[in-house]
Amino acid sequence: MNVSPEYSETTMWLQACQQALINRDGKALSQCFDVAKCRFAPDDALLPHLSVPEGGESFAQCVRLLFVAMRDMQQSRLEQAVDNMLQSVMKCFEFYETTPYDRMVLPVLVRLTVSALRVAKQADLQYTSALYEYVSVYINRLREKLGRLPFPSKRAGHQLLLAQIMKSTLMTSTSASQIVRAEDQAGRLSSREGVPKGIAVQCAYFLAKSFAWQGMHTDALNHLLYAWRTCHKDHRKNLQSILMLLVPLQARQGLLPARGLLDRYGLPLLEQLVCAVRKGNIRSFDALCDELDASCLGSGTYLLINNLRRLMHKTLCQRVYMYHLGEVAKAPPNTLSAKILPIGLFTAAFKWQVEAQGEEWGDAETCSTLQSLMSDSLMRGYISYERDKVVIPSQPFP
Repeated sequence: MNVSPEYSETTMWLQACQQALINRDGKALSQCFDVAKCRFAPDDALLPHLSVPEGGESFAQCVRLLFVAMRDMQQSRLEQAVDNMLQSVMKCFEFYETTPYDRMVLPVLVRLTVSALRVAKQADLQYTSALYEYVSVYINRLREKLGRLPFPSKRAGHQLLLAQIMKSTLMTSTSASQIVRAEDQAGRLSSREGVPKGIAVQCAYFLAKSFAWQGMHTDALNHLLYAWRTCHKDHRKNLQSILMLLVPLQARQGLLPARGLLDRYGLPLLEQLVCAVRKGNIRSFDALCDELDASCLGSGTYLLINNLRRLMHKTLCQRVYMYHLGEVAKAPPNTLSAKILPIGLFTAAFKWQVEAQGEEWGDAETCSTLQSLMSDSLMRGYISYERDKVVIPSQPFP
C-alpha cells in the first residue's frame, strides 16, 4: 500500500514536486499537494526555483496560493485559508484547461479540491452559526468553473467538478433544484471516454446518490451499476459505499444480492438484514436496523434501507399464503378456498413477531399493511372488510 511521503522542509517539497513534473508523474505530483503531510513552514521565496512546464504560469501561481493557504491554516486564519485554497484550485484548473498533460494534472486537482472542501468545513465549524456558509461558497465557485470549462475536450474535468459539487451539495442538504442545475451544467456525461476510472466512479456514485434522493431510482441504479462494475475490487471502502446504496435500490425491483456477497465485502450487518428480508423476520430486521442507524444516517441511506421493510412484509405474507395452501391441501374438498384467506391469518403472523417487541398489532394494522403492499404492486388482490377476508388471484405475488 502506497503512503504519501511527509515533507519537513520547503526544499524537500520542491525537489519532489520538480521531479514529478519532469517525469510527468501525476500520482507523485498529487502527493506533494497532500497538505496534511506538509510539516514545514511554507517559504514561497524558493518558488522561483520551481521549473514549470511551458504555459504553466497558472500552476506556479497555484503552488504559491497553496503555500499562502498553508500559512493561514498554521496561524488559524481559516477565513483567509478558504479563499486562498479556492484560488489555488481555480489556478490549477486554468493550467488544466490549457495543458496537454491532463493525466498529470487531474490527480493534483482531485487532491486540491478535496483539501479545499476540508478547509471550508473546518472554517464553518469555527466561525459560522449558519451551517455550511463557507462550503456553499466552495460549491458556487466550482459550479461557476463547471459552466466555463470546455466540453467535451475536458470531459474528465467536468466529471471531477461535478463529483465534488454533488458530494458537497448532498452534505449540505441543498435543495434538489440546485442539484439538478449542477447536473444540467455538466453537459452529456454518458460518454466516459478518456476519463480516469477513479473520477468516473466517484462522479457516477454521487450522481446516483442525488438521483436517489430525488426519487429518480432508475437513473440512480444505472449510475450505481456502472460504479459497481468499474470500481477497483481492492477499493473495499468505496465498494461498501456503493453496496449500501445499490442493495436497497435493486431490492425495489425485487432483486436481492447473492448470499455471502455482502459478508465478502465487509458488510455483515447488511448481510443479516437481507437475510431477515428473505425470511420475513420482523424482529431480526428491526434489531439490525437499530444497529445500522448510525452508519445509514451518516451515508444518507437511512430511508432507502428502511424501505426494505416493504419487501420483508411481502415475504412474510408469501409465507402465510404458502401455509394456507398447505392447509387447503389437507382439508376436505370444498371446505377451504386457496383464493380466500381470513385477515386473522395474516394478523396472527404479524402479531407473533411484533408483540415480542412490546408492540400491539391487530386486524386494523394488518389491513393497512396489506393495502400498502397492494398499492405498491407487491401483492395482488383486495380486502373484503365486511367479511374480514383477503381475496387474491392464483398468482398473488408478482
